[in-house]
Amino acid sequence: TAPTLIIILIIGLIFDMYGRKNILFLITTIYGLAMLAIPYTEPSTTLFSCAYILILIMLQPLSYIPCTQDYIVKEHLGKGITLVTIGSNLGSVIGLSGLLNLMTHYNLSYKVMFSILGGLMILTGIATLFMVTEPSKIEPDVHLAM
Repeated sequence: TAPTLIIILIIGLIFDMYGRKNILFLITTIYGLAMLAIPYTEPSTTLFSCAYILILIMLQPLSYIPCTQDYIVKEHLGKGITLVTIGSNLGSVIGLSGLLNLMTHYNLSYKVMFSILGGLMILTGIATLFMVTEPSKIEPDVHLAM
């Protein structure tokens, strides 16, 4: 759709201007903080809506990260994008079902579940500072231009 194309272009520019590592750290940390806040917005639907909208906004850049194209060789790009998509979906299903299992088995409240999810996202943000490297700038080959 047109809005998705516009979001992808804007996100790509932001990643190019400020770097992969910094943006991923910022996005995952804000996402984690919003997850931590959701259980404490309980009496107010306005606060809940704001936290939920913030989570949805932070999900958009995570869905369209240009990192796959940066770190995978062109010949294997299709396989790489497929594996990232499968891994992302499996992670969501397994992670949420695991948390649901923890909630029912140990009788944990939804506040604990959101705290675990938020904490994991914040830890993921911190991990990006150490694990993600910026793609190298490739100089154009002068011989190919002639």
